[in-house]
Amino acid sequence: MEEKEYIYTASFRARDVSEDKIVIEGVAFPIGVANKNGWRIPNQEEAEKIAKQMPNGLLRIDHSDSVKSVVGKIIDAKVNGGNVEYVAEVYDKDVIWRINKGLVTKGSIQLRPGRVAVAKLEDGTVVDDLYDSEFVEYS
Repeated sequence: MEEKEYIYTASFRARDVSEDKIVIEGVAFPIGVANKNGWRIPNQEEAEKIAKQMPNGLLRIDHSDSVKSVVGKIIDAKVNGGNVEYVAEVYDKDVIWRINKGLVTKGSIQLRPGRVAVAKLEDGTVVDDLYDSEFVEYS
């Protein structure tokens, strides 16, 4: 059986811009809200497990496995209200330039679930609830 990985994409904000680094921050994913692919982190307990794994996690280009694709790292992550939020540093000069020009405005988290449970919502929508997920990277 093919291992499935899950990705959620959202906008980020840039701050603390310098020539050598830029700090970005945003929502990694909302809690209890299914993404366009029909998966969600169902509750705060599962979200906190993921948030604890994120600091020092890698930022990569296009979810590539190449060492050359590493452009930064996550420096903090936490559950805040109904979201998991993160702060990250980008060190790659080309990516910093693209962020400053507004050409890159979104990022996405990649997770590998330990267990997937199918849930049927009140409106009849079927979603995959992810449990014991492993943080893979942010891209």
